[in-house]
Amino acid sequence: MIGFQNLHAHTHFDDGIASAEEMVKASIEAGLTSVGICCHSPILTQKNNWCIPIKEVPAFQQEVYAAREKYRGIIDVFCGVELDIMSGMWADIKGFDYVIGAIHYLPLPMGENEFLYGEVDLNRNDLEGYIARIYNGDRDAAAEYYYSQYELVANNKDVDIVAHFDLLTKFDEYEITPPELLIFDEKSPRYQEAALEAMKLLVRRDKIFEINTGAVSRGYRETFYPSETLLKALRRMGGRITLSTDAHNPAHAGFGLPAAAQLALSCGFKEVWVLSAAGFRPVSIKKLLD
Repeated sequence: MIGFQNLHAHTHFDDGIASAEEMVKASIEAGLTSVGICCHSPILTQKNNWCIPIKEVPAFQQEVYAAREKYRGIIDVFCGVELDIMSGMWADIKGFDYVIGAIHYLPLPMGENEFLYGEVDLNRNDLEGYIARIYNGDRDAAAEYYYSQYELVANNKDVDIVAHFDLLTKFDEYEITPPELLIFDEKSPRYQEAALEAMKLLVRRDKIFEINTGAVSRGYRETFYPSETLLKALRRMGGRITLSTDAHNPAHAGFGLPAAAQLALSCGFKEVWVLSAAGFRPVSIKKLLD
C-alpha cells in the first residue's frame, strides 16, 4: 500500500508532549502508512530543555520498539534520532533505524579559544541580538557562518536526512514579511551563495532533504522549509526529498503532507524517498496524491 510517511515526530522524551504510542496512534488516524519516532540527540555542552537526556535514550528506544510491535501490520514504525552537530562526541546511533542531521545553533565567536552558541529558532529578539552584537549587524555573515556548518552534516556518513535546511529563516517569510522586518535577506548574493554551496555539498554526499511542515503547524510560518526558491535549486541539482511534519503534538502527526507533496510537484520533483525495512526507496508523488 502506498501512503504518506513522516519520519520526524517527537515525544515527551524531548520537547514533544506525547508518548511514542500516542504519536503512532495519531499517525494511524492521520492515514499514514509508516512513521518514524525520533528524539533530539543529547547536547552535553549547552543547557536546553529540548534534548533527550543521555540516560533516557535506552528508555526512548524501548518505548518506540514496543509501539512498533503493538501496531505491527497496521503501520510501520521506525526509531530515529535527530542528530544535532552540537552533540559533538555523542554519536551513538546504535539502535536507531535512521539519522536526521540538524543544525539549531549559530556559532558566536566570543574570543580566541571560547565559543558561545545561540539558538536560531528559539526567539526572534535573541537572534536579532546575536547578529547585532556578534556580527555587527552583518546578517549575511551570520548566514554564511550558519550554512558553513552543513559541512559537518555532509561529512557524517550516518546522516540520512537533512532537517529543516533553512531553519535560520524561521522568523522570516520573504514574500510575506515586510522588508524592514526581515532578519535575513534571502535574495542577497552572499546569502544565496552560502545556502547553495551547502546544498551542493549535501547533494554530493547523497543526503535526503526534508520538506518540513512543522513551523506552519505550530503557527510560526505560512510556508514550509526549505523555501520554494531553494527547493527549485535542489531539484536542478538532482537532490532527493522526503516529507516530514516535525510533529511535537499528536494533532500534527500528518499535518500538511499533501500540501508538501503538491509543493514538491510544483518545484519539479516527481518522487519522494521513504524508508522501508529494506532502506530508502523512491515513491511517485502522483501516486501518493491519487
